[in-house]
Amino acid sequence: MSDRRTQLLIAVSTNAVPVVGVLFLDWSLAALLLIYWFELGIGLGFAALRGLFAQRPSEAANDPLLIGAVQHKRGGVDIPGTRLSIQIANVPVVLFALPAFGVAWVFVGAAAIGGADQAIAGDPIDERAAMTFLLGICGVFVGRGYETLTEYFLDGAYEDASVQRALQSGIWPVVVVGMAMAVGGMAAAAGFPPSVAIAAAVGGKSLFDVADVYRDRLVAFDERDRIDLGLASEPDEWTPIETELRPPVDRVRPARVPLVIDGVVRGLSVTAVWFIAGLGALLCGVLVASGSIDGAVFTGQVIAALLVVAAGVGVLDRVIRHGAMEYRVGRDAVGYDRLFGTAQWRVAGRQLSQGERDQTLADRLCGTETVVVEHDGRDIRIPHLEDGSALEANDTKADATTGQPADEAT
Repeated sequence: MSDRRTQLLIAVSTNAVPVVGVLFLDWSLAALLLIYWFELGIGLGFAALRGLFAQRPSEAANDPLLIGAVQHKRGGVDIPGTRLSIQIANVPVVLFALPAFGVAWVFVGAAAIGGADQAIAGDPIDERAAMTFLLGICGVFVGRGYETLTEYFLDGAYEDASVQRALQSGIWPVVVVGMAMAVGGMAAAAGFPPSVAIAAAVGGKSLFDVADVYRDRLVAFDERDRIDLGLASEPDEWTPIETELRPPVDRVRPARVPLVIDGVVRGLSVTAVWFIAGLGALLCGVLVASGSIDGAVFTGQVIAALLVVAAGVGVLDRVIRHGAMEYRVGRDAVGYDRLFGTAQWRVAGRQLSQGERDQTLADRLCGTETVVVEHDGRDIRIPHLEDGSALEANDTKADATTGQPADEAT
């Protein structure tokens, strides 16, 4: 209890210092607002770094193009001299989240600092204020870096984190503290005292600090209450894969031509693409009716380019998902990704023989077949198999000689 009170006293004191400094010690409000804003950006950057190294599987439930292609992929790029590796499945999530919330961070700065422009105009950042700002930024950067190094990497917290949980440490402050800063800045622009902006920033940050002090109680509340705050739950772990197979072992790969056709179909099946293309076609009709042939031709070229790009994205998605996959088939089957150099799954021969046989448009055109197997709570697609492949004959192998079923999936 005394330790919690000490932490709470430190949190309250730390957040009270900027308010006292601005109100009574003539500190630069402009410099302090910039420090708070940069702190959000630095936190977002370190959250992205943590997200790259998070070891647990992604918690994403949807399956979008490109991002979905690797969200279930195992494997990573090892960092020499360490036990760390950048997880392939985390890279597209970080590359999507960082620019998206980076834009939100820029908006927060424009609203908070721009809204308090009266204070900043009347309190320019002179040499002393600039030194305060630079020292504050350096302190925030060093503090966040030390916290990431010690608590996340050296203490092994990255082994129990998913990319989504790691990113939340930088995203939530941008959303909550950033919005508080934006509201404070707009209030200052509306005629309220400029110190409202710093008070709003301090209030939002205090909320996070106090919540961190009482985190164990919030976790306990989440565990016993039906409201899922996401504090008590933990990300799933990767299921271990036994890669050894009893001989004979055959190797099967998807046919290339239907893989490309399937990618084109997938890319062009995105609803947003056809919505935009439909609007473009409507615009073309209006331009032709108005006599602007050149404008109609240009719009048509833009639509064609959009469809080509969408088809290319679809092909890239299918190549990443299946192009480098090799299916090693004995009595069981192991899916091995040659690009990432890692086994992705193992299913029993009995599961495989009972899997759904599906024929996509590409399969019908090329005479191939796609096998869909439910495994580990999701559907595994083994696409575009040619007739007579070793995978097709796996059910016969499972009963060969002994009449016993194949080993269960590991």
